[in-house]
Amino acid sequence: MEIVLTKKDATNASIKITLNEADYQPKVAEKIKEYSKKAKLKGFRPGKVPTSLIKRMYGKNILVEEVNGLLSTSLNNYLKENDISVVGEPLPAKDEEDQANWDAPSDFIFHFDIGMASSFDYNLDNFEITRHQIQVGDEQLEETLENLRKQHAQTIKPEVSEKGDFIYGALKQVEGEFTVENAAIPTEQLKEAAEAAFVGLKAEDEVTFTMGEAFKDENAPKYILSVYDEEQLKEMQGDFTLTVSEINRQVPAELNQEFYEKIFPGEEITEEEAFKEKVKEVMAENYQTEAENLLNRNVQDKMVEETEIALPEDFLKRWLLTINEGKVTEEQIEKEFSYFEKELRWSLITRKIKEKNEEVGKVETAEVEAKAKMFIIEQFRKYGMMNTEALGDLDGIARNYLMEENGKNFQRLYDQIQGEKITEWIKEQITIVSQEVSLEEFSEIVKAINAKYEDTTEAPVQTEE
Repeated sequence: MEIVLTKKDATNASIKITLNEADYQPKVAEKIKEYSKKAKLKGFRPGKVPTSLIKRMYGKNILVEEVNGLLSTSLNNYLKENDISVVGEPLPAKDEEDQANWDAPSDFIFHFDIGMASSFDYNLDNFEITRHQIQVGDEQLEETLENLRKQHAQTIKPEVSEKGDFIYGALKQVEGEFTVENAAIPTEQLKEAAEAAFVGLKAEDEVTFTMGEAFKDENAPKYILSVYDEEQLKEMQGDFTLTVSEINRQVPAELNQEFYEKIFPGEEITEEEAFKEKVKEVMAENYQTEAENLLNRNVQDKMVEETEIALPEDFLKRWLLTINEGKVTEEQIEKEFSYFEKELRWSLITRKIKEKNEEVGKVETAEVEAKAKMFIIEQFRKYGMMNTEALGDLDGIARNYLMEENGKNFQRLYDQIQGEKITEWIKEQITIVSQEVSLEEFSEIVKAINAKYEDTTEAPVQTEE
């Protein structure tokens, strides 16, 4: 076997692999013998099928399988042993034609194109970045208090309706037979022009309105009528009459001892000012989590921007198009390539950090399992299942999740944890300057950063086959 690497430039190379008959024939002969022992053919006893017959029937398929296996193993070993930093995967050469006559095998010659990252190093000297300290203002505090009071509101049944009430009753199509026996009209969803008709209503009163024009949310009729077929829904946009049966009103909770205990059980808060200070403290912690997420993102972005790594752009675009054959177009790859390139550069930097600092980013299996359990709990909570004990064997559910897709979920969470640890390590090595900002100022900062990535918010293509 002969493997020859020819560098075209700093990031592109070609590899020529020559396989002699002596390289693959022993394996082919061995595999034919195995087939002959296991084959069940009419007229032959088990294990007595002549190897000549097996060779005639299956020889070509066995040859292709063994040569491709040897080719893949030899190429990967060569790249690893020679410490060649490959990006993407080797591709059949564009400008060379492989010499592989499967019907008359002798020597085989294969050509590959490979893409490489240039040599580089990261530099954390004079690395300075800002950590935003979000200040909670009175306006945000009052807004949060109002939301908390609404979340823990008491439902009452007043005799006369007001703006914001839920009004229940029988709903009948004026020109048609469609009815809903117990419809609920959320008056806070009504447009201003329709609101007045729903104020001052009592039980047994009737109100007529145009379904397709009354609500702010165009999807409201779908849920009020429980009609999800778009064609049928178009027929329901006309006038309806509601005969009121009941009025429900949500009265925000009062700021009292019972409410304080609901929000902060066991805290023994008895005064309104102490309660507000506690809410403010929790808000600051939550906002600071967002600020820390932004800091981590900025650290990664700055590392990528300030670390010079040459990449084989044309090769990578060709590779992405090849492994996503039929799923994406050249135009899609071109449009979203910057996202992929940024992620690749970050991956190369983290790999370099680990090479130079062995303990940095070390991840234990138990950490991945714990992350999986947290993910599963969050998913169930999205659908209202707050009691995690009801999930049963959470450990078993997590293990099954991590094994799905041949372990890709495990690898994804592993890489996520490792990336988080490496980012934390970088933050320990650099200078972080604190800057106090209001929530509005912080929102504008995030908005400006997001604007840079608005066209590439998700990975455009798969990078695994």
